[in-house]
Amino acid sequence: MTDLVIATPDINRPALQLTGYYEHFANERVQIIGYVEFTYLQHLEESERVRAFEEFVIRKIPCVIFTTKMIPGPEILELCNRYQVPAFAVDKSTSVFMAEIIRWLNVQLAPMISIHGVLVDVFGEGVLIMGESGIGKSEAALELIKRGHRLVADDAVEIRKVSNDSLTTGLDYTLHNAGVSDVYYGQDYALSRKEAGEWRELPLRSGELMLVNSILYTAPSGKADEPAKTIRWEDDYGRLSPGVYRLSKWVSTDEQSRHTYPVSVEFTIPEV
Repeated sequence: MTDLVIATPDINRPALQLTGYYEHFANERVQIIGYVEFTYLQHLEESERVRAFEEFVIRKIPCVIFTTKMIPGPEILELCNRYQVPAFAVDKSTSVFMAEIIRWLNVQLAPMISIHGVLVDVFGEGVLIMGESGIGKSEAALELIKRGHRLVADDAVEIRKVSNDSLTTGLDYTLHNAGVSDVYYGQDYALSRKEAGEWRELPLRSGELMLVNSILYTAPSGKADEPAKTIRWEDDYGRLSPGVYRLSKWVSTDEQSRHTYPVSVEFTIPEV
């Protein structure tokens, strides 16, 4: 199986192919069999199931992955072994797993160069220190680390081009509470994009509309300089293209969040 190569980050769910339609079949992609495809196969007679799956695996696919705790039967695994098609099974739901594998493949298959230098995270921004050997790159990075910044990579820095667009993956925010009561808020948030003058709420990669997290923060009353919090939405929403966006959060005046109130901020990702 050393000749198997995954060359594209795209994936395919072979619903139509399992019914016998193979025109325009993207056999070079990772194949995902979710709940719908799996239950379709299970409803077939064994001879029909073997015929349908054999027609699928003979087309030189790189691998097939069963999601949602679906375990293929021995006749399916025997066909995978016969035609040397790697088969995997994962517990995650189809939509969640698809989002993760696409993101992972986009990074792994992205064009990459290696640069001699030191990469430091300074206030959430990547700072690449470059120069000739012995000029003091590591010493400069060490001074930044002493001031609370974070070392990302030293000596050989790998840079990958994961998109052709100018994109962003997060922001820092501060919640100012000018009221007379403490307010409470979590890590949950939602993103909307302005399109034709209307706000359209963006769906999470999981298919939901809002991220929910149990961590609770407090913004004391009358305290104007709360420490900044960071939101990184790449895993939840992917990278955002240029446009006008709104980030919405919900605050409450009690820790049980019986009464919540929306707060939001608009921001623009400019064209470059």
